Amino acid sequence: MFPIDTIFENVRVQTMDPLHPWAYRVGVLGDRIVALDDDLNGVVAKHRVDLGGRYLCPGFNDAHCHLSVLGRNLSEINLSADCVVDLDGLYRAVSQAASSLPLGAWVIGWGFNQLDLGGYPQIDALDRAANGHPVYLEHLSHHVAVVNTEAFRMAGYPEPAAMANPSGGEVMRDADGRITGLVREQAARIFKNLITVRSKDSLVEDLRVASQYALERGLTAYTEAGAMRVDTFQTAVETGALRLRTTLMPFFPKLHDLLGFGSGASSDSGSDSNEPLYGLDMGLCTGFGGEAGMLRIGACKIVLDGAFSSMTARLSEPYEKSDERGVLQWDPSDVVEKFCRMHRAGWQIAAHAIGDDAVRLAATAIEEAQRRFSRPDARHRIEHCGLMDDSLVDRILADHIIPVPQGSFIADYGDSYVKVIGMERAMRADRAGAYVRRGAIIPGSTDAPSAHLSPLYAIQGAVTRRTKSGLVLGGKSECLTLDQALYAYTYGSAYASHAERVLGTIVPGKLADFTVLESDPHLVAPDEIKTIGVAATIVGGRMEFERL
Repeated sequence: MFPIDTIFENVRVQTMDPLHPWAYRVGVLGDRIVALDDDLNGVVAKHRVDLGGRYLCPGFNDAHCHLSVLGRNLSEINLSADCVVDLDGLYRAVSQAASSLPLGAWVIGWGFNQLDLGGYPQIDALDRAANGHPVYLEHLSHHVAVVNTEAFRMAGYPEPAAMANPSGGEVMRDADGRITGLVREQAARIFKNLITVRSKDSLVEDLRVASQYALERGLTAYTEAGAMRVDTFQTAVETGALRLRTTLMPFFPKLHDLLGFGSGASSDSGSDSNEPLYGLDMGLCTGFGGEAGMLRIGACKIVLDGAFSSMTARLSEPYEKSDERGVLQWDPSDVVEKFCRMHRAGWQIAAHAIGDDAVRLAATAIEEAQRRFSRPDARHRIEHCGLMDDSLVDRILADHIIPVPQGSFIADYGDSYVKVIGMERAMRADRAGAYVRRGAIIPGSTDAPSAHLSPLYAIQGAVTRRTKSGLVLGGKSECLTLDQALYAYTYGSAYASHAERVLGTIVPGKLADFTVLESDPHLVAPDEIKTIGVAATIVGGRMEFERL
């Protein structure tokens, strides 16, 4: 009998397999699990790894985050509440950064929240702090930014007031009509595009830094929620810079007509459609790359609205003490047609929708796409599903849509929700228990760097639902049990990306992706889950990170 590669032993294994929920040994050959427990009796292994009684589960899988953005942010000014507590501190951070930069270089920061700072940074104060440098400061939500006068000039507007609102965005003005420096959604993107033209080597380096950061937090797989190019990720995987399984979620604007590729889909009239396929070049769409590789194409992401904290999520009723209802980034009359074209071409759709008005629009478009071009097991997704009443929860689950909530938002944003949408609506925000009670499979995700990347931080948020002030958002009925939260971060995330045949549970034949924790999360208080250390992260049987 030939030896297998590795036996991981002296370990408490939560398999997420209901037929064999716990184990104490796992055998690996190549990148696959070959046997558990007594089936390994008498088996010879090249390596035996004693895990010292620690806890092991299927590798954590973040179904929606932005590692490429996180890698870049880690080299920029951190303006989060961990580093900056008020506007004066923010201006000092800008001034300090500007003093060390060459003339004309951009001062770039990220992670501020105006609700923590007491307001948004103002353009005049940024001009004084930056001393002639252009400034771009991105909000924690990544849906709005603040820029200064020099940034407007760099964008082609020597007089900032001359810049009109682009479609799907807004250049904010005060009550007297003066530019404040705040730019929202597509207006912010105009400035962001000026600073994100970077070499491929620098983008790969961003992924290397973020990959190591993710592995240290126990992640073995993730979905890049909004990829603009494939070649950078391919190079990062080939060179070993990116060492966890990556599912790319291309942004909708990257799709286009592919002449010569007919869809061949059946319409509701029963006739075949010969319209061009709607997708990426060479006909690529969801599923390319297979289930077991390190890089694959997943859903296509289309952003319908913004975020609560920036008051750009699209609501059916106005924000608290405001006439604003948020932003829709596409004309609603066009959304149904866009969804139908993606659906007919074989794409899994991932619609960013946070406000209840945006969620209803996404559900309507998915329903119409299925009515016209019925397709089984499409697993279309609504990313975030921020504000939901019971009727909307029932509707999206009846449509077999996968909701993708973020447990990490509870601590980071929960108290802000009360301020911007009021207590009653805040208690219906970022729901999770409502889906699981109805039998839905939900994934685990963080939306990092808009929130902490740590899966354990997000799992604690889903279990306790406790905000920084101590409010239990949504009450106990929205809290997940620990096992439900762990299942979401393992099997649920695999299911959401059509990868559950090879990921998400520890059974023979599946990929040997594991997360090893210093402590069993069942044995610590719920408020201490996020403090558990990651002892090892194993991808395809390889120890990619260890602190044993």
